[in-house]
Amino acid sequence: MSPSPEVARRHEAFPSVPVAWISVAGRANGKKMFFFGKKKSAHHIVVLPHPELCPSGEVVPAVVGKSIAEALVASGVELSHSCQFQCSCTTCHVFVMEGGAHLSPKGAEEAKVLAGTESDDRWSRLACQSVFQGGGDLVVEIRNA
Repeated sequence: MSPSPEVARRHEAFPSVPVAWISVAGRANGKKMFFFGKKKSAHHIVVLPHPELCPSGEVVPAVVGKSIAEALVASGVELSHSCQFQCSCTTCHVFVMEGGAHLSPKGAEEAKVLAGTESDDRWSRLACQSVFQGGGDLVVEIRNA
């Protein structure tokens, strides 16, 4: 019996690993196997579609200890950040539609900067100050261009 196409592809990439050890589901013979491939993030930031920045939306890895802005910029989303993540402008202003509990609390400086925007509500955050703490996915909307 020949291996499945996925197992064959992995075996081509790692010829020194016996085919019997490679499993598509990550298990073989009931034993946990090493998964060959890129390590994937457990949590994600889902960016809702924006007509200019990401017309079809984006899904980027959420990294504990990194801000939303750092994660988006590192993944190629062209989020404006005029003050270079220093909490002194509102160009990285986003709306956290889901998962706000997985972010650092809004600080006094961020609240002061956001007070100058026309939309200061519970979903309103500066992406540079919203640090992912882990525990779930985020859904954000970018309204600035």
